[in-house]
Amino acid sequence: MDIKHVFEDPRIVMLEEDIARINEYNRYSDEEKYLMEYLLEERSSVLRRLNVYDDEMKQLLIEFNDALRNACTKLHRQTMALYQECLHHKDYPEDFEVEGKIFLDYKYPALHPIQTETAKQVWDALTCEGFCNLYDDGCAWPLRFSRKYTPEYCGYETLENWFGMENENDN
Repeated sequence: MDIKHVFEDPRIVMLEEDIARINEYNRYSDEEKYLMEYLLEERSSVLRRLNVYDDEMKQLLIEFNDALRNACTKLHRQTMALYQECLHHKDYPEDFEVEGKIFLDYKYPALHPIQTETAKQVWDALTCEGFCNLYDDGCAWPLRFSRKYTPEYCGYETLENWFGMENENDN
């Protein structure tokens, strides 16, 4: 199934129009926050039901996983480098902590197959307003290191440890 057809499904169109309408002004009453959470969860549920794992979807998942793996590799390298730098600085306090997280861009992806104002409002609601925990705390496990909780202590001294892919057959 063409990914565009998923987003053209009448249920998705209706939900996204409601999400965009509520998100337009970015000032939520308690009732609107509750409604937004409901609409986003319902959208997620419908998308899961509509999702067909055909060759096109498999390719999109492969590309997403490759991009996430590259971002995780860069995050691990940068976080470890900053941690090592902090360890060797005399000016840093004894209880310093280095934390690395990966977030999706707040700007709507130019490569997304649907380029409408409604889609951009939905993206904004997902990434900016605290309605989705995944976007609030990053889209991968964060890396946190300190003098007390070293990479070795946390078990993340290598990228493979952090990925959970220490063994040949891990995936």
